[in-house]
Amino acid sequence: MHGSHAAIASATGGGKNNLLHQLLIEQAKARQKWLVVHFPHKPWGLRFVSELYESYGDAVRDFLIVEDLDGDPKGGDDRVIMRRFALASTATDPWRRKEENAAFQWNGLMQLAARRGITDIALHPNLEQFGGLPFRVAQQLDVWVPDSELGKCLRVGTKYARFFREHSREEDVREELLNNEVLFKNARDQQTTVIAGERLFNSVFARGMIAKRCSKPARWDKAAFLNRRGIYVSLGGAESPDALRSFVSTDLLE
Repeated sequence: MHGSHAAIASATGGGKNNLLHQLLIEQAKARQKWLVVHFPHKPWGLRFVSELYESYGDAVRDFLIVEDLDGDPKGGDDRVIMRRFALASTATDPWRRKEENAAFQWNGLMQLAARRGITDIALHPNLEQFGGLPFRVAQQLDVWVPDSELGKCLRVGTKYARFFREHSREEDVREELLNNEVLFKNARDQQTTVIAGERLFNSVFARGMIAKRCSKPARWDKAAFLNRRGIYVSLGGAESPDALRSFVSTDLLE
């Protein structure tokens, strides 16, 4: 089943945004394919939803999911859709799985680099290596762990590092975690390596908007919903651009 992924990022009603909005409405009303749309500025999204409701009435409940990324400040994690941000390939072919996992890792690193305003993270090898390690760990775990907790794999000499090492299915990942224990016993060395990596990772993936959406295992079968020509709409998030960038880019890759 084919579909579209789009976002209207501007808060103003320019000609291009109005045209895109109209095209999205027409596509949504036709219901010939799935649609995922992000509206960082809510008025656009509310207008989109209201036009759909005007056409379909209460029947929109069968194919439309709307998520408010800002949410109720007093609301708990029962008010959001649980998901993964540190993605792992489910491909059965080992080479395809390796390729997809590498793409997911790179996407995560780019989100971290953008948070720091880094245009080429390869010029910062420590941040590239240790900021990227939590993503590699997440892809090889044999147990579920909240994405916001993955940075703890970099805490040398702690129960957290031992836990991640014991639950990794991949020998290369276990070896890298063990090497950290040997190489970075000195607290001064940790400041520019593992601690810097954890701090970089947490600057995006431990933020509230992200953390509460991965605080429990994901149960929503997004693929099945979209294959039924479902429409997913997110509202808000403009006040937390780093978290929003992670949310949208992960959604696109997924």
